[in-house]
This record gives sequence, structure tokens and C-alpha cells, in this order.
Amino acid sequence: APANVRVLVRVRPLSDSETHGRGGTTSSCSSSGILSLDNGGRSASSPMDFGGGATGGGGGNATVSINDGVGSCGYGSGYESDSHRSGGTANGGAGKNFQFDAVLGPRSTQADVFGSVKGIVEAVAAGYNGTVVAYGQTSSGKTHTVFGNGGGCDSDSAGLVQRSLKALFRSIALSQAESATGVSADDGSNFLETSFEGDATDMIRETTAKASFFEIFNEKVYDLLSGSLETALPVREDAARGVYVDGLQEVEVNDTEEAEIILAKGAANRQVASTSMNRTSSRSHAVFVLTLRSVFTNGDGLSKVRTSKFTLVDLAGSERQRSTNATGDRLKEASSINSSLLTLGNVINALVDRENGRDRHVPFRDSKLTFLLRDSWGGNSKTCLVATVSPAAASASETVSTLKFAQRAKQIKNTAILNEDTCGTVAALRAEVARLRSELESNGSGSGAPASPTVSSSLSSSSFGRPPLPSSSASSGNDNNSSGNDGMIVVVERRARRAEGKVSTLQNRLDQKEKVVASLKRKLQEEHMVQ
Repeated sequence: APANVRVLVRVRPLSDSETHGRGGTTSSCSSSGILSLDNGGRSASSPMDFGGGATGGGGGNATVSINDGVGSCGYGSGYESDSHRSGGTANGGAGKNFQFDAVLGPRSTQADVFGSVKGIVEAVAAGYNGTVVAYGQTSSGKTHTVFGNGGGCDSDSAGLVQRSLKALFRSIALSQAESATGVSADDGSNFLETSFEGDATDMIRETTAKASFFEIFNEKVYDLLSGSLETALPVREDAARGVYVDGLQEVEVNDTEEAEIILAKGAANRQVASTSMNRTSSRSHAVFVLTLRSVFTNGDGLSKVRTSKFTLVDLAGSERQRSTNATGDRLKEASSINSSLLTLGNVINALVDRENGRDRHVPFRDSKLTFLLRDSWGGNSKTCLVATVSPAAASASETVSTLKFAQRAKQIKNTAILNEDTCGTVAALRAEVARLRSELESNGSGSGAPASPTVSSSLSSSSFGRPPLPSSSASSGNDNNSSGNDGMIVVVERRARRAEGKVSTLQNRLDQKEKVVASLKRKLQEEHMVQ
């Protein structure tokens, strides 16, 4: 079912200069917080629900409030956080309220951020595409949130990428161990657990992971894993691969350690520079992609191939020249960054207008960034936007701009599908078609009638190699059950049509081969008669 983009807002801590003002003395506004945070009663590390719908599991109740009178604070700063407040603003103000799926305050940890978005990782392991995009003003903490401080996946400062890689490879290792031993893990860490209908000997025959890492710098794409960082790569599109970077290296990785080596190599090659706001300001958009391919097979000659992509994007921060004091090359880079971010904003505005019934052209092709991330916005992906903001009053305008951007992005609906295909012999495919037709008939043939417990169980857990969609909270109610059954019926129908198409293709090949054999027999007979 279509699901809205999920949005997490993270507020970074104040720096010493922001706490004491430009002159080193305490600002008169340091005691009147400009931000009030309410996480809707959720704990900091509670996972967001990435199932269907606008909000899942109580999502969308977290609030960020901007107090009135912020502009009079000059360069003073402050924030207030109250996880039990139901709304409103600090100090009796009546400022603007923004609602999101989750809000993390300045005391939040890297583990809290991963705990909130780990549903994306679970979905990727289950065969869905997943995207995490970090967006915000320069110096707001995006790169720290995504990549951490360069430590390994076990360090407290490890970022979203390292923690996600660890979870994905742990899940792969557990699945392969379970296939070899037949013993299931009960700690919930295996997101890949699945089997074919009614066969305990089914196993994952092969699981491969390939990593790529590139940056978009001044509207040119560079491979961060390449030995030559001066050659820009073209962006192309075709029917089979979609939008891709031609010539981009994809390195096969077997475990977390190998993936972290690739990650460190790419991060070291990324374009950074010093500005007045950030000593190591990112001058490019960085995109890390991990592609998973798992092959499930059983004893009947039927194989199911599941592919998924985990994309993590660290956008360069929006900049104001008067704040960064950028000149020369830094100013040109800032202009390119702001231009691509403006295009991203235009794409999101157009998609939101489409959701509201207006016929709008979506300018995906206006920048390399939006063209490459086309599936992440309104396409086949489960997407989470991590918006990082500063609590400083000096950054109030950029903070408000980021929150408005995030609020618009939350209205976009994506339709993520299970990326699974089936292959095998004609007999195996015909048996699968018959089984799927039987499930359709048992499920009411799309009439909305509730399925029998047996069919519901097979569809939700093991049918066609599909695990249950990970969710942080159980759904309830007749409406949820009805929509779930309808969704499962659509999925089964699509798979049945796909399997029937493969049966037809294989049958045509067999017919052609039989014709060739018959022709050869006739020729042999003619030669024999001549002799």
C-alpha cells in the first residue's frame, strides 16, 4: 500500500560560540529557548513504522515549535525539550508548530537515531528498496548523523551507515546459518527469515552484496572508489536498469568489515572545505548504495530471486553567503549546492501538488541529484528524511526553512513493492501458478472477504518467499485487516501473472526447439532416402 515519506527531525547541541554569543558573553536570549520539542510520548529510540498509510504506529504526533520573538534574540540561542508536552511553545509563546514522525533533541545519541529508522534496514533485508536522506543547513550535524566520527560500527559515535551495515550483514549471516543448521534465531535480528510453502528444506542458496559510493560535486558525478577522481561519469537511463551512473564501480563485500573499508575509502575522497560556519563543510552530495541479491531455492526446481537497494544520501548543507563568508571557489560551490537543493524543493512541491490532485510536471531531470533519486521520491522505495536543525537563534531562518521543507516532504506517498522474481522449470512454474490461483480463490478472489487462517498465515509469512513487513507495532481493527487482505490479493495476482508469463515464454522456447528437432529429423530421413 502507498505510504508517506517518514520524517525524523534531529536538533543538534549548541556550540560554545552559540551559547556565549559572538563576544564571548552570555546572550540575553540564552534563557528563552527558541525550540520546544515534543516527541509525542515516544521514547528516543522507538522505531518508526514504515508500513502503509500516512502515519503508522502513532507516527506524525511529534512536534517542533518555534517561539515568537526569535528574531529579536540576535545571536543568542537556546532550546527547551519536553517529551510529555502535548503541544504549544515554551515561555507561553504562540509560535509555529510542525508535526513529524519523530523528534530527537540535543541529548539524543547516534543509537537513538538508528533505533528510530531501523525499520528501513529491516525492509531492505526483506526485499524492499530503502532510502535515508539527510537534509539541513550547513553545520547542522548531517554528516555526523550519517557517517559519525569515522569510528567502526561498534563505537558510540558510529553513524547511520555503519550501524545499518552491521544490522544487514548480521541478518544475512543468521539466515545462512539457519539454512545450514535448520535452527532459527529467536532474538528478532534475522529480517530475512522465510521459506517456501510447505518445504522445510528450503534455503538461501546465495546472498551477495555490492557497494558503490559516489558524490555529486558542481553538478558532476564522481566515483569516490575510483583511483581517478578527476573523471566525471555520465548519468544514463534505460528500461532495464532505470537511472544509473555509467562506469560506477560496484565492489562486492562479504561482511561489515569489508563494507566499512569501502566506506572509509570513499569518505576520505569526498570534497570538503572550511567555511566560517563549518571547518569541514561538505561541498558535495554523497550517495552510498548497498545492493543485496538473495536467491531462495527449494527441492522442486523453483528459485526466487530477491533484490533490494539501501541508499543513504548525505546532502551538502544549504548556505547563506553572509553567514559562511564564502568567496571564490567556495562561493561557486555554494551556488551549485543551493541550486540543486532548490531543484529538490521544486520536485517535492510538484509531487505534493500531484498528491493534492493538481496536474504538475515533476522536474526530476533538472539536476543530477533528483534524477538519480527519482525512485526515492514518489517511487518504489521506503524513504525516511532525516532533517537536522540548529537550535541557535542566529540560524532561526534556516531552521524554519528546513522544517517547512521536511513538512512538505512528509506529504509525498511512495509505493514500495517486494522486488522478487521467480525462475525454474516449466513444471515448477506451472505448479506455482496453480498454488497462487488456489490462494486467490481461498482469499475470496479479490471480493474483500477475509481469508482463511491458513491462507492468511501463508501469505503473511512464508508465501512466495515473502516475510512479514517489519513493523514496530501490531496493527488492529477491521479496516486494517481488510486493507491488508486487499493488498495481499493484489500481490498474489501480480505474481501469478508474472509466473504465467514465464510459463508461456518457456513453453514457446520448447515449441521452437521441438520444431528444430523435427526439421533435423526430416533432413536426416531425406539424406537416408537419397543414399
